[in-house]
Amino acid sequence: MNLIKVKGKSENSFDYIHEKWIFKEIKESNEQKFKCKSYKSKFKCPAILQKISDEYKGDDSLHNHPHPVIRTRMEPVNKMKVPKTTRKITASKRITIKPTVPEKLKEFKNLVTAYQLIKSTFIAQVEADDGSCASILSTKYCFDLLGKAEEIYLHATYKIQLSDIKISQILIFFVRRNNIGIPCVFVLSDSTIKSLYAKIWENLILRIPSIKENLKRVVTDCYLPLTFAILEALPQTDVKGCWMNYIRMAARQWKSCNLVNMRHEVLKWSFLIPSLPPDQFKNAIMEINETIRDKKETYIEPVTEKFMSFIKRWWEPAATIISFSNSTNDSINISEYFDRHMGSEFGSLTPDIFQFSECIKRICDNSENTWKMMERGAQFELYEKQSFIKINNHISNNLELLSDGKISLEEYFKQAMTSDIHELILKILETRQYKNDVGRLDEFHKN
Repeated sequence: MNLIKVKGKSENSFDYIHEKWIFKEIKESNEQKFKCKSYKSKFKCPAILQKISDEYKGDDSLHNHPHPVIRTRMEPVNKMKVPKTTRKITASKRITIKPTVPEKLKEFKNLVTAYQLIKSTFIAQVEADDGSCASILSTKYCFDLLGKAEEIYLHATYKIQLSDIKISQILIFFVRRNNIGIPCVFVLSDSTIKSLYAKIWENLILRIPSIKENLKRVVTDCYLPLTFAILEALPQTDVKGCWMNYIRMAARQWKSCNLVNMRHEVLKWSFLIPSLPPDQFKNAIMEINETIRDKKETYIEPVTEKFMSFIKRWWEPAATIISFSNSTNDSINISEYFDRHMGSEFGSLTPDIFQFSECIKRICDNSENTWKMMERGAQFELYEKQSFIKINNHISNNLELLSDGKISLEEYFKQAMTSDIHELILKILETRQYKNDVGRLDEFHKN
């Protein structure tokens, strides 16, 4: 296939389009070579295109990023020929063809036939017995990926809120491949009760029966109505949290005890308990309690002991499920990269339903390309180099020293939770997703 030469962004610069990729000419080369335009981006794409015997050839599998959106730039002279009033009328016309947005999520499905972009991503709408409802959005390819996945990360986010339809929560389903979370399915819900979660899973299993056969684990936040709904729908599947979920759980309880110092030694050490082997949970809790008693003039003893009694009551009986000591990769929050860029992915943290639907289509198309490229062996190092992955080796090395008896449990707490790691955790807890998270764990018993 021949190269298509188009004008670049700056004066006297050109881009070269070959199939679905954009290249820049390597001017320093004696031969006619071109490198992928993403070589300077965050992807550092290594793909090269070379002219061989009047043909342009390259290895497409080297591209480690989704296909770019190819838009040819309009010449300034041609742009001037389009009157400003015409462009304004066109924009206004686009607004008028959009249907009226309903006030309630229950009426959302009425937009499906009226607006094509929603029709292309709408899967189903489910309703619980109390009248609450949820809308499932995805593309066919990404929706079917749920049936192939052995692990799903279910992100219950409050970070995005629609500006025109009132919702309670957005559920984002990520399928895991290596240490990467690929967003595939989005669910808008107007309630967070167990019966609605049960209807969502019932619909997913009805449409994709292979979920029951292939899915081995669901990783999600510590919210009991959601957890119980998953366990009832998929009793053979393990349900647990990632490390960030347990950190959030401890931080939430810390705040509910009216403790405000997030740099407190007791809280810092409690963050590390899930990283220990199951048989060390009891010793770790005892070690922290001893520290509280030894420094009772510094700590508010009754309050901190109340916090530790919660840790003992919730975590010690579930130590085998919670512990990540045998596989530190399981502790990774695979939604971290997407979560940090969520505002960019949706164009806003408060998009309207039309913008949200259009962005879901684009996100799912990118997820499809990413999955296909990973099946061909592509490595997406950018997505893997996330904050919690960076600390895995550090935690693993200290766990090895602890198991060999070279350091004590107290030394492990001090060495594993460095100031850098702790500041990173606090920074994440200050993001919009978690900042106002002051819910009590007792509330989780409500279905």
